[in-house]
Amino acid sequence: MKIKIFALILSLVIVSLSIIACVEIPLGPSESMGENSGSQVVSGSAGVSEPAASSKDEPPVSYEDSSEEPSTDQSSEEPSSEPVSEGEPTYVVPEDYPYQNIASLDSYTIKDDPLDEYFRDSVFIGNSIMVHFYNYVSAKRATYSDFLGKCKFLAASAYSPKLEFDSNPQTQYMIKYQGEYMHVWDAVQKMGAKTAYVSLMALNELGLHPNATCAEDTFDNMVRMLDKIKEVNPGINIVVLSNTYMVNTFNYKNLNNKNIYKLNSLMLDYCNANNIAFLDVTTPLTVDGYLKTSYCIDPDPNSGNGCHLQQKCYNSWVAVLRNYAYAMQNGGYKNIEVMPEP
Repeated sequence: MKIKIFALILSLVIVSLSIIACVEIPLGPSESMGENSGSQVVSGSAGVSEPAASSKDEPPVSYEDSSEEPSTDQSSEEPSSEPVSEGEPTYVVPEDYPYQNIASLDSYTIKDDPLDEYFRDSVFIGNSIMVHFYNYVSAKRATYSDFLGKCKFLAASAYSPKLEFDSNPQTQYMIKYQGEYMHVWDAVQKMGAKTAYVSLMALNELGLHPNATCAEDTFDNMVRMLDKIKEVNPGINIVVLSNTYMVNTFNYKNLNNKNIYKLNSLMLDYCNANNIAFLDVTTPLTVDGYLKTSYCIDPDPNSGNGCHLQQKCYNSWVAVLRNYAYAMQNGGYKNIEVMPEP
């Protein structure tokens, strides 16, 4: 009898263990499912994913610091966690120039250079793009005190040549020099600069004019400003820097790469007709007609401007400037004939 009871108990234990073995216990919230979980996370520089390429008629999508993964219901493919590849810019310089491969920003480290002496009596004029260049140069001068020949800067984020010509211009659109707001041409005179490097300021200007003529109107105001600088500062040398493009997620009615290209082209033609140097700082940073997304500090369409440059981009500016200085010291600089079309 005892043997039968023991056998019955043993059978019940075996059946219970079999039932337990068929039950899957869910993982707790703090436990990991490992690499084969199937979870996909959209990631990118500074918490922002690079937007996937899209057509001009369809707005691109990006995800920023989102706790939700993008839906894949409409696609048979899972989203990739790898950044979108945009390729590399192409930019050809004469073989004898000291700085080659300008479009490869990480191919060399910018240090001091004897060519920097060429910029000693120069001033750089512009808006927020130039303010960031000033920040870059200031950081370099912490190590190389004569970087770019101790050139000076007249730049303000909201600076506007158009609004500066108003009968009663507001100070937020003007340059401040030695603690005083003044017209940029007067500031150039006060500092005694011999060369003015003027950045085209499409980013602040295009939106101030009617859409159909915004590039032409901006060009007219830029020429008016250059003429005023030359009038107040007889004998000054003028050098124009092209306007860089915007990333592919930005395409406003006036402020877009088509109009920036038109402005660059108008100014290049003017410079070629009037013996003014024109430096193309745009093409080394351009891929498929846009500023490369990874070169932009504010590419997100929901929170950024799509135009401001990473500090490393100014390596290419310095390379372009030093190549210009080299050319001027060795027979002269020749402008490009046409602006590369984006």
